[in-house]
Amino acid sequence: MLAVEVILLRQVSNSGLWAIEIIPQPFTRLDQIKGLVMDSNKKMVLSSDKQRKRNFKRKLLNFMPKFLRYKVMRNMVHIKPNVPHDFSFKIAQTKEEFEQAYSILHDNYVECGYMQPHSSGMRITKYFLLPSTTTIIILLNQKVIGTMSIIRKTRLGLPMEKSFDLSPYEKNDEIIAEVSALAIDKNFSRGRAELFLPICKFFYEFIRNYMGIHKVFIAVNPAMADFYEGFLLFERVKSKVIDTYSFANGAPAVGLYGDLEKVFIRMKSVYDSKPLSKNLFHFFTQHKLTHFSFPERYFHKSMDPHMTPEMIQYFFIERSDVLSSLTKEELNYIMQLYPRSLIQEVEGLYNFAHTNYSERKSRFLASMDCQIENKNFKILDLSLNGIKISGHSTLNESSNIAIIVEIAPHRKILLNGHIRWVNAATNQYGIALQKPYSKSWIEYVAYLEDDFNKLLYDVREILPQKLSSL
Repeated sequence: MLAVEVILLRQVSNSGLWAIEIIPQPFTRLDQIKGLVMDSNKKMVLSSDKQRKRNFKRKLLNFMPKFLRYKVMRNMVHIKPNVPHDFSFKIAQTKEEFEQAYSILHDNYVECGYMQPHSSGMRITKYFLLPSTTTIIILLNQKVIGTMSIIRKTRLGLPMEKSFDLSPYEKNDEIIAEVSALAIDKNFSRGRAELFLPICKFFYEFIRNYMGIHKVFIAVNPAMADFYEGFLLFERVKSKVIDTYSFANGAPAVGLYGDLEKVFIRMKSVYDSKPLSKNLFHFFTQHKLTHFSFPERYFHKSMDPHMTPEMIQYFFIERSDVLSSLTKEELNYIMQLYPRSLIQEVEGLYNFAHTNYSERKSRFLASMDCQIENKNFKILDLSLNGIKISGHSTLNESSNIAIIVEIAPHRKILLNGHIRWVNAATNQYGIALQKPYSKSWIEYVAYLEDDFNKLLYDVREILPQKLSSL
């Protein structure tokens, strides 16, 4: 005699409620059990085998109405408060870390049919070349076993914008990004599920506290949509499923987004009354994991560039055709985000740096608050001699203006300037700053430039023969 459970899912008459009944059911022969069975009364049979139970739960959840499915899913959460000591989470910084991350991504995408195999054994896209793109990695005993990338929107747009219209979800003064390239080493034997919540927590803390992101978008396989909607409280960009998503080799995709402020409020409402083992709000916003390593911040900044000239040459010229496939406009824009001194060190870009490179000051993408005429604006990018701002208010174009800028927590400075251009459609302003620049502003811009100077110092240590040309 086999002890098996029959689960009955039924709707309570005229109440809008659903009831689940678990009824013991004896069977005398194994051939009476065919895994999952459903009759006209919506009775489902589940064998005692663990794998069949897991498959059954997934099918049962899919059978439920969405509101009930998500409620059941959230009650199934079991948060492990600690991560094994041999794991660590950080942003990629070295050539070896990037190469391992891109290789894991390649193998996962090939296995899932999201790309054709590449001779380099890596998945490398033009968005990885942007200094504003951050690659998160999971290390196990100092070896990369997981990765995720955060792509801030720039003039290159976001990957999913080729298939999804994101304009209804954008505001002029908001910084948006796409989370992409999430993959766990397929040879990792401990189980991938235990890493998803920690890497999502790292991602949440990083975009909120270090990048100044307001909304994040993601395109996922329809089978994964419930994870982001049910657990992480993302919303659909549109209800229609894209049958052929070009950025993933024509695989189907669902577009989702999370407004971080709204997600914070909804998470608190949905999870904060639950015990800690099921409280994702506490896990994401209050729980501390010592395995996380975040970059230092002395001033506000929203990007952490780590691509040295050697890495640009290796990943985007030698091991892929990314750089050669860029349009002239794309190449010109990307190169403007790097200082000329760094671009000159990339062999494949030497001629570009001497013939096409703009002489204007290097610009840095930003996400900083400022006040002008007691109106709030957001600084989107900056250089030593100018800033680009956006907001919901309008400014008098003819007058000189005073700008109060917060360059660090509890540290504000005063700048003076005048409006040079206006984009009325996006309510953006280009402001030229007046000399003499304040000492604090010069110090702040030098702090941003130092990120790239450090990359050049690394080159000088590796390639001392080029010292004379610097």
